[in-house]
Amino acid sequence: MPHQIRLAGPWEFSVGAHDTAIRCQLPYALPRGVTAGEMIRRFHRPSGLSASTRLALIVVTPVALSEVMLNRSKLIVDQTASEGVDWDGTVAVRNVVPCTNKLTAFNELTVLLSSEGCTQVLAASLAIHETDEAGEP
Repeated sequence: MPHQIRLAGPWEFSVGAHDTAIRCQLPYALPRGVTAGEMIRRFHRPSGLSASTRLALIVVTPVALSEVMLNRSKLIVDQTASEGVDWDGTVAVRNVVPCTNKLTAFNELTVLLSSEGCTQVLAASLAIHETDEAGEP
C-alpha cells in the first residue's frame, strides 16, 4: 500500500496571473461569480526516495480532470487508474497523475478550475509507492 502525503494546505487561488492570490485550504470551490481560476500548492520533494520509488499525485474532484500542471509542465491524468469514490456522501473522482522522476527539490502543483469543467478540489495527496527491481509492489 502506498504511503500518502496529504497536500491539504496552504493552497493559493487566483483568477489571473496579475491577480492577488487568496490563501485557502481544501476542500475549495470557485467563488460565486468567478468562471475560472487556478489553485497552486507548493511542496518540497520528500526525502528517502530511491530509484524504485513510484510517485503519483492524487487529486479528488467532483468531475474527472484531463490534466494538471507540475512545475509549469502539463501532466496527463491516468484515466485507467482514476476511479469514482464516495466523498462525504457525494460522488467524486480520484484523479491519478503519475509523476515519477518529475519532482524537483521544490515543486508547484497547479489545478485549473472552470465553471465549464472542474469547479472544486476536495483533496490532494502525493502517493509514494516502493517497488522491487521488477517494478512489483
